[in-house]
Amino acid sequence: MQPCSIRGRTWITHMLVCSNMFSAAMAVKSTTSATGETCQDESSCTARKSSVHAGQKVDVCIIGAGPGGLQLGQFLSHAKINYRIFERAPTAGEFYAKYPRNRKLISLNKRFTGRTDKEFNLRHDWNSLLQNEEVRSMPQRTSERWPSADVLWQYLKDFARAQTDSGNIQFNSTVVKVERVSSTMREDHLSQERSMSNGWGSGFHVSVKDGDTNDTSATHCGIIVLATGLGVPNSPTSVDGIEHTMGYEHLPRTGESFEGKTVAILGAGNAAFEAADVLAPHVNYVHVNKGHKVPPTHQEIAQFVSWESRYVGGLRAMNAQLLDSYLLKSLDGAPTFDMAADSMIIRPCGYRSDQTSSSSDGNATKVATKLCIWGQGERIHTDEGERKTAYIGDYSRSDQKSGAFVRKIASHRVYADTAAVGESNARMLVARSGEYRQDAPLGQLSLTSGGIHHDIEAVEIYADAITPQNVDRIMAFSRRSGTPHPMIYDTVINCLGWVQNQTALIEMFGQPPLLQPNGRFPVMTHELESTNIPGLYFAGAITHGKDFKRSAGGFIHGFRYNARFLARLLQVKHLGTAWPGARVIRHVIDWSGSGDRKVGLARAGCNAAEFASMPQHGGGCEENNTRLAPFAELLNTIFTRINTASGPYQMVCAIATLIPA
Repeated sequence: MQPCSIRGRTWITHMLVCSNMFSAAMAVKSTTSATGETCQDESSCTARKSSVHAGQKVDVCIIGAGPGGLQLGQFLSHAKINYRIFERAPTAGEFYAKYPRNRKLISLNKRFTGRTDKEFNLRHDWNSLLQNEEVRSMPQRTSERWPSADVLWQYLKDFARAQTDSGNIQFNSTVVKVERVSSTMREDHLSQERSMSNGWGSGFHVSVKDGDTNDTSATHCGIIVLATGLGVPNSPTSVDGIEHTMGYEHLPRTGESFEGKTVAILGAGNAAFEAADVLAPHVNYVHVNKGHKVPPTHQEIAQFVSWESRYVGGLRAMNAQLLDSYLLKSLDGAPTFDMAADSMIIRPCGYRSDQTSSSSDGNATKVATKLCIWGQGERIHTDEGERKTAYIGDYSRSDQKSGAFVRKIASHRVYADTAAVGESNARMLVARSGEYRQDAPLGQLSLTSGGIHHDIEAVEIYADAITPQNVDRIMAFSRRSGTPHPMIYDTVINCLGWVQNQTALIEMFGQPPLLQPNGRFPVMTHELESTNIPGLYFAGAITHGKDFKRSAGGFIHGFRYNARFLARLLQVKHLGTAWPGARVIRHVIDWSGSGDRKVGLARAGCNAAEFASMPQHGGGCEENNTRLAPFAELLNTIFTRINTASGPYQMVCAIATLIPA
């Protein structure tokens, strides 16, 4: 058992809560699925923008009207808390208007379970939000097991209508600045809690720009909830040449425009394999590469695919068709652990004259027709800092053509710095000046001094020395040497995931919320509050930072429960309300049975009379056996939660049912 504390009261968990996750106290009875009806026509589905009033005051300001913001807003609306949602797009759930690119969700839509219990059925409905029975749920909208993103987008717009009509959502409204009302606001959480003990505290001034009029208005917010998701494609500078790739966000929905091309994809998640499946019928072949070069440990391999890791964000079988063609030797390439995006050098190559344009001297302009990828070699520490090298092939003294090329490198005729040459097994790098690395004893002489010790040497050059002027000559040398690099493609697609828009956060907050090292998720407390900006909370997919690769917090069927937890927590913390629960089971601690008359013998739903009449107790209903009724009721409640509750079921190791001690 693990103790948890909420507003000074001690609770005991009777289900496992991992110590490195947040333990969210959930009520014994969960909220049921959202049901209702859809819009009648397109015009009625168009979200209506509320008017913006300068100087308005609200208790809770939510930034973002995606599923996370809408779900939290729905709970706050039912709690009659004054709130406002600011959304920069013209409609709710705008992310799903564009993504995923193939329009097929990986979230389960199971219509039939053999059960009528709404709470149980939510375990297998991964797309519907909670507490809006006026709107038809996703299983009521489509029979597709993996629904179209268009259906989900329409569902989210329908879900938002009531909040929009009540004036709680402002569309086309971009939050441009967030400032504390008091400059003397204390930074530690205890002081923050004291300052908010009487309601919502002094709060924040939020400046909102109207996208229709470009006017800016001010709103006073008691607290702020960031529910913007991960909206910026990840283009890490650690990938040398990332600027030459096509982003997943620009990928067409079908692959006809890639007819007969050769394609590489950076990333090995669901977006990468989704893209590969879309392109596969049209291209020569697709090579999928991992984003990071990591040791091939069993744990890393297991986390790669969902059927091994049990993590919903891992590669799903529905997107894994490329693995099939790879394993059956049909040209496509699957991720390996010795080549990854962050160990690549990507350069345009295959230059050809473009007769449709010309340079200032009247000559035809040369344009690159291909992209070449080399593997990174050793990193060299110089006076200017660390420099990357590219392994371009092996040099043989018996190959006069290659020898001439290597001598050009050494004499500065290909590039204006040193050549790096490595002995084939020691991989030792040699500088042109004759200086050498202390950890490699061979090859101490420069190339121009004829100091190559063996017939075969591995040749590496500085990555920044590969230029449009020499790239094709380097490519020709690599191909003559027999090395598999460079790999030559028509297109390289970046599917390396999503990160936070740090530029926007800095502009918005000045001092932005701290982010985890992966740049995706904020650093937050167990209450989903920023560790460095008290009063700033998080909702939606970004709360996945608390259970990344462990549970479902990055998906609707997970973070809808995080939103419920946060709504309840805010009421307890700022309004002094009691944490909701289903019922109180009294006098359980007074039971004094012994021997075989113990808790384990009580079956779910057994009342005191039935319990006393069981054969092992001699039958009959003695007066003192009525003391056993609370145990039967307690066990019935526990087993009902275990067998039907959707929150702890989806948020494994993150949300638990708590029983007051």
